[in-house]
Amino acid sequence: MQVDLERRHCSSVIDQLRQQAATLPLRVILPGQNDPRVLAAATSLTKQGLAVPVFLSAPQQELPGCEIFWDLPDAQQWFEKAVLALSSSQKNKGMSRGQARSSLDCPLLLSTVLLRIGYVDAGVAGSIASTADVLRACIRGIGLAPDSRLISSVFLMEFTDKVLTFGDCAVNPEPVSYTHLTLPTNRE
Repeated sequence: MQVDLERRHCSSVIDQLRQQAATLPLRVILPGQNDPRVLAAATSLTKQGLAVPVFLSAPQQELPGCEIFWDLPDAQQWFEKAVLALSSSQKNKGMSRGQARSSLDCPLLLSTVLLRIGYVDAGVAGSIASTADVLRACIRGIGLAPDSRLISSVFLMEFTDKVLTFGDCAVNPEPVSYTHLTLPTNRE
């Protein structure tokens, strides 16, 4: 997604992202479904027409406009695709289909595999899970590009006069010189 960061000729980055999202609302899986912040975000996304929130199972409160994965008639077929995808991607580590099926009891892992196989378009996690848990689920469920050796995350901070990004040092606490050259080439 291209975002024009030239502040003199555009609205805010957040406004641009909202405008782009509203043109084609994507399906976003939210594994932290009972966190009040996630419920508020899902409500906001739905009301603004920015995304279709997807929960694995029904949250504590009913939210109109949200999709519930396990309530859908083809949920079991998608789950079986997820089992196959996980067992195939982890076969070099000796993971059987039975082990993959058991591993997918983890909502974070199931969410990442559903993203990998195209059931959803995006995912947001980390409200009730640690950064380490989210990253582990992403590495196992989605994986790295074949030529990648590391992962990273950033924070986008928008001020009235500038936009800054900060690397997450919890992910790469001691970057070395090759890291600075590697990370920019692995963006999608």
